[in-house]
Amino acid sequence: MNKQEIIFRPANENEVYLIHSFLQENFDARPIEKIKNFDLWIKEGKVKDVFVVNKQLSHILHNLPISANFAGTALGVIQKGVFILEIEGSFFLRSSITKCIHVKTDQFLYGKPIFASNISTMTSFEKGDWVIIMGANNLHYGIGDVFYEAPVKLGMEVKPFFDVFGRNGFEVRLPDFAFTVKYLF
Repeated sequence: MNKQEIIFRPANENEVYLIHSFLQENFDARPIEKIKNFDLWIKEGKVKDVFVVNKQLSHILHNLPISANFAGTALGVIQKGVFILEIEGSFFLRSSITKCIHVKTDQFLYGKPIFASNISTMTSFEKGDWVIIMGANNLHYGIGDVFYEAPVKLGMEVKPFFDVFGRNGFEVRLPDFAFTVKYLF
């Protein structure tokens, strides 16, 4: 079996640009200012894992005779040319991110929507924004994107109405309207 060499290296200019662009677009300059006090390192693989490493450790990593597996705090991944912030990275940047919601529960189910009725406090944000998600106990649950969806769907149908074997044997009425209201739960 052939072992692949682990490549753990400093982020190049393009990778740093991708990370900074994501943070600026989805938050503001504060997270970028926080990570400027650190070096960004990349672990090569199918996706590029991104780590923040303090300057002293970064100096040591540069002088190692072999490549380290990883060091520092995981920030996210670069996949198909796009940076994706992950839970460890959102925890690391939490103090510099102002977009935040606090849910009313001490328990959180990963991947489930958070309904407005379950939010105790929140900062201002808009549809499509990324936000930090915190529990009632101030525990950091992670990061998510904001979408608004009404729990009610309304529908209207317009179609001809055929009455077979009715009063006159066969009758067609144009148009016939139908309204539908569905509650999503």
